[in-house]
Amino acid sequence: MCSYVSIVAHGRLWIGLIWVLPLPNTYGSLWVNFASPLLWDVFAITTYFSVSLVFWYIGLIPDFATIRDRAKKAGRKISAFIYGGLSFGWDGAAKTWSRYETVSLVLAGLATPLVLSVHTIVSMDFATSVIPGWHTTIFPPYFVAGAIFSGFAMVLTLLIITRKVYNLEDYITIKHLELMNIVIIVTGSIVGIAYLTELFMAWYSGVEYEQYAFYNRVTGPYWWAYWFIGGQ
Repeated sequence: MCSYVSIVAHGRLWIGLIWVLPLPNTYGSLWVNFASPLLWDVFAITTYFSVSLVFWYIGLIPDFATIRDRAKKAGRKISAFIYGGLSFGWDGAAKTWSRYETVSLVLAGLATPLVLSVHTIVSMDFATSVIPGWHTTIFPPYFVAGAIFSGFAMVLTLLIITRKVYNLEDYITIKHLELMNIVIIVTGSIVGIAYLTELFMAWYSGVEYEQYAFYNRVTGPYWWAYWFIGGQ
């Protein structure tokens, strides 16, 4: 992903096909480095994005069908034609709903392990470096737990507001919120343990560069950001 960003930022998109994707080229034996975490990012994030996009679109199909039906009643033929194509002829029958739920379940099953694999691979961008404070094997579980923690926190924040504004208390109950809170507490605890483990390993390793990296976070020029985040 960092490779893509640098290419887009410089405005030379065509170079991405040569220097980012694993394609043979006309420059002799020059190939992309398959051992580079940046290339792992390309595969992981592209797969994650594709599955997420399909999952999102599948969820919109019944809504597209509703808009199509309303457009037909209102006499808007162009809108009815467009949303009719987007809804893939959805008719709302029991068999259609059954297949819809099956597809949604399969996509959810694919997306769940992708959460683990994608954030693990992204964390290796840092873990495989030699920069003090980043060269650590705790990053994969740390990133996965942090992603679940922050994701649930964001959804819960929006869910509470939506529940109150649209009077959805009968559909989104306190039990749902409590179950989400349990996930947040568990993953937040894992992230907290990861923070402490980083500090302990910097001290236990005896490597002065690692120790300085963490000492600089606490007392360096950005000490205020460290203590602000740590105090939340």
